[in-house]
Amino acid sequence: MKKLSLLLLCLTFVTLTVQAQELKFGKVTKEELLEKSHPLEPDAKAAVLYKDQKVRFDYNESSGWTLVTTVFQRIKIYQKTGFDWATTLVSLYIGNSGSERITGVKGITFNYENAQITEDKLKKESIFEEKVNKYRKKASITQPNVKEGSVLDLEYQVLSPFFTSVDELKFQFDIPVNQINTTVNIPEYFMFKQHFKGFYPLKFDQQTENQTIFIEGQRLSYLENIYSISGHQIPAMQDESYVSNIDNYRASVKFELNGTRFPNRPYKMYNQTWEDVAKTIYKYNSFGEQLDKQSYFKDDLAQLITNEMSPEEKTARVFDFVQNKMTWNNYYGATCNDGVLKAYKENTGNVAEINLMLTAMLRTSGLDANPVLVSTRSNGIPLFPTIEGFDYVISAVNIDGNTILLDATEKETIPNLLPIRALNWNGTLVRKDGTYNTIDISPNRQSNKSVIMNASLDEKGGINGKIQIYQTDYIAYLFRRNLKSKQKESYLESLENKYNGIEISDYQTKDAENPTKPVTETFAFQKEDQCEIIDGKIYFSPLFFFATNENPFKMETREYPINFAFPISETYRFNISIPEGHQVESLPENVLYKLPDNLGELRFSLAVSGNMLQVNVVEKINSAVISPINYLHIKEFYNQLVQKETEKAVLTKI
Repeated sequence: MKKLSLLLLCLTFVTLTVQAQELKFGKVTKEELLEKSHPLEPDAKAAVLYKDQKVRFDYNESSGWTLVTTVFQRIKIYQKTGFDWATTLVSLYIGNSGSERITGVKGITFNYENAQITEDKLKKESIFEEKVNKYRKKASITQPNVKEGSVLDLEYQVLSPFFTSVDELKFQFDIPVNQINTTVNIPEYFMFKQHFKGFYPLKFDQQTENQTIFIEGQRLSYLENIYSISGHQIPAMQDESYVSNIDNYRASVKFELNGTRFPNRPYKMYNQTWEDVAKTIYKYNSFGEQLDKQSYFKDDLAQLITNEMSPEEKTARVFDFVQNKMTWNNYYGATCNDGVLKAYKENTGNVAEINLMLTAMLRTSGLDANPVLVSTRSNGIPLFPTIEGFDYVISAVNIDGNTILLDATEKETIPNLLPIRALNWNGTLVRKDGTYNTIDISPNRQSNKSVIMNASLDEKGGINGKIQIYQTDYIAYLFRRNLKSKQKESYLESLENKYNGIEISDYQTKDAENPTKPVTETFAFQKEDQCEIIDGKIYFSPLFFFATNENPFKMETREYPINFAFPISETYRFNISIPEGHQVESLPENVLYKLPDNLGELRFSLAVSGNMLQVNVVEKINSAVISPINYLHIKEFYNQLVQKETEKAVLTKI
């Protein structure tokens, strides 16, 4: 028994040693090249065989501190769908005091051909940089001769003068990771705090070493904190349905700078609380100063409002004016790029320029208006108080204790209906005196869709009739944006395809151009072979092409919140004329299914009156965001919904 225990111990040690080994750039094995699929995730399109990230602070007497990030990665390509992993994108920040740059790029594509390992080296023309916006550019690196089975080695270094900000270190991707190691070496002068994110446990270790630098010709010794973080056999991220941003749950580590203490200098504290962040942002010339400017709009404002108007009327008039005057340039930003004066003059600006302008005009109108800082859905949820955590700003007006949220960047929004990109949990309302409070920006009012159909079935299985679709709030907003992005013919074609190939005629809309009102679509339709005919019997789903055919929730368990963006209610009321000479043989049973805690319900009801089949279905989700502890209830809700809506009614001849 002792010998067996010793053997197992040795084997375990060998395994851990192999896992801990650092692979070397350009040294691949035949086994890596011949591997046809990932051993733990056979369907994976690619895998990270190994990734090593090293972050350190270098000091130079002429330029000061530089943040140096060195990356080496080895990617295995299993399928053609994994070819996108042959391109690596590196984001580089552009600041007022300098820019990040990429250097030392080298890459090799390895293949196994004719019983030999072949190499294709990365060429300079496969590396290029592109400016994304005023503050960002990206380096794109595409490796050559990629095939199914290729192994890709890549190494590069990023040099950053912004040593107070360490980029988020990611450990999980949409492909599995065999081994990933990260070391972060931080001089004692920088006080960083670590924030871990995600559900996969990472191994973490900290130690210190003595280091030296030369400052003004003097040798200075200091302690260096070394943080080692690693992960082994990390599963691929599953981008499930109704997740606002999968990055919110990705295994990663963020280093937050709390303060600096350099020799012979006082301690400098960085943002510690959201109040610190609010005060800091308000002091920016590109934020607080923009709110104080008034002269550029005073003449227009004087023609817009009168003292006799109610606060609600003033809010509506000012919002409508800014919304129609300004065109969003598609740039996010919690602060202004060119300023409100230029934006007002040119009728275009980024998010901050439009919504800070709106806030200033509301304040000048005598209203209690303040900006609200937001992190968009694509930006994720900040792990800690940080200026960089905000990439958006909206406006809030307080009228008799009620908060009205406004965003004038789109023509389809109305008060208290923000663009979906901004619906990300909470916002931070900031005031001129530096105080703040957190406000919930998630919608709580239900968006409604009501479908009324009057139609006739024929004995050949065809259907024709008329449909009216009534839509409110976010459903109407999404409809208007969809209609706006397409020509009418293109929209109708997409609508016909959406509804299983029906032919649409006499299409009309009501209030499609007025976002303050619900929108109504009406059209006639027809479709042959809508029903199945078997042995003289007619089989059909009572919801026809409105039926939900697939459950979007397929995982056995779920760790992420279920984010529907907004509460929703869909109602279907159909009157279906049965073909002459036919009668109902069987119908799906009626059902009432309620989710716990009033989270939602499904009502499915069928009835026959003479030669008419009456269909009444109500689907409700009453909360914009639902905790993962209710995932199995939500999954079963959709199981019931799909089962009932795809179940067949049967008609037979009399």
